Parts: sequence; structure tokens; C-alpha cells
Amino acid sequence: MQINVAQSGGRPSGGDNDLTPGWLRRNGVPYSSHTRIIEHYQAFEDPTGKQWFDVTTMVFDPEYLNTPFVTSADFMKEPDGSKWAPHACKQVEK
Repeated sequence: MQINVAQSGGRPSGGDNDLTPGWLRRNGVPYSSHTRIIEHYQAFEDPTGKQWFDVTTMVFDPEYLNTPFVTSADFMKEPDGSKWAPHACKQVEK
């Protein structure tokens, strides 16, 4: 994945186009090896002062999708690290 922190407007973004075919959702919506993914990241504060982080993902696939598949996820920053339990990722063999 490539990260571009100098995107216009100040929002970092990332993208990938080296994907193994798979499924977008568990219900069987497939994607091909020609798929491109672009993610935009944005941190912001709501009117109550809580800090949030938003990830918007756009999937482009000329083989299976007529229009881009777009999802967004919001994450609220916790006041301390009590819910944070990091662990090592599993390496996947291609």
C-alpha cells in the first residue's frame, strides 16, 4: 500500500492495486486482480470535543463493479489506553 501524506486538502490517503482476487463482503461479492483500492484518512473533533478518526475506502473493479464500492468507518479516541491490547499480525503466504 502506498501512503500519500501530501494530498491536497491535507488529508492523507493510501492506495493499493496489487491484490489477490477475493470477496468484498462475506455474502459473496467478488473482486478481481484488476481491483484498485483508495483510502482517505481524516482526524477531526466533534462539537462535544471528542476526537475521531475516519477511514473512507473506495474500491474500483472494472470486472465485477459497475460503480465504486465505498465504505466509511469512524473510530472515537478513548480517554486512556485501557482498551488497547495490540498483538502481532499473522503473515499470509501468497
